[in-house]
Amino acid sequence: MKYMSELEVYVTDLKAFVDRFNLPREWFKEPDHVAIKCQDAADYKAVIAGFSDGIVQQHEVSMNGRHLASALVAEGIPLGGFGSVQWLEVMEPRPERVGQDVVGIDHTEFYYPDLAAVQAQAIELGVEVQPESNPHHNWLTFVLNDRGQELKITDSRLAEAAAREKMPS
Repeated sequence: MKYMSELEVYVTDLKAFVDRFNLPREWFKEPDHVAIKCQDAADYKAVIAGFSDGIVQQHEVSMNGRHLASALVAEGIPLGGFGSVQWLEVMEPRPERVGQDVVGIDHTEFYYPDLAAVQAQAIELGVEVQPESNPHHNWLTFVLNDRGQELKITDSRLAEAAAREKMPS
């Protein structure tokens, strides 16, 4: 499936980031999802089609002039020593960002309900962290590498956000 071959390299970078800053392992007990950012609208459709045989459930929303799909996949997506995820997020780039953002594996999100504690520990450990939110959930973003790929710690699961945002596809 398109872009999934990049996941192994991403996971290697994630492990190196976690080890470099000695991040607490409890932040990574509940991997939630992998996010793929597509090149453009046509790529978005191709990625969704590439996963169609393995999708059990799918939700799609329009947000900020782009489409975002949340898909529950039949087989778990392995994240090396971080377990596996059942959810995949596929994103069109924002129209004004086409050609500027990471294309491919954009981020992974891990569920951890106490974002204030994560942020405080990250600051103590000297890790740059950016708090972010949208109407459906809050998260902390860490930039992993010079390609701009990210790690996100969130206080809600993609399955919950998909249910709140539900727009049949």
